[in-house]
Amino acid sequence: MLLRTVAITASARAGTEELHTAEEKLGEAIAQLAKIDAVKKLAGSIQQSVAKIDSGCTTVGITIHRLLDEALTALASAESSTTEPQASTPGVVTGVA
Repeated sequence: MLLRTVAITASARAGTEELHTAEEKLGEAIAQLAKIDAVKKLAGSIQQSVAKIDSGCTTVGITIHRLLDEALTALASAESSTTEPQASTPGVVTGVA
């Protein structure tokens, strides 16, 4: 009878240790859930920053294209004005630096 009591007591202790280990692991898992929320919040902030950067790049690209178009228009205008001879001074090209 004593041996059986010792065996049951040992078995109960092992179960108690396993329950304690399970409780510890559950506590660690719950702590990780809080970290997931923080990471998701940070990811949202990064996405907003990416959107702002992308918008800024688009604006700069549009501005560069507009300025290049204006430069081409000015060059075309300058070229057309230098190829047309003026009636007042034949043979002299104006508008060329």
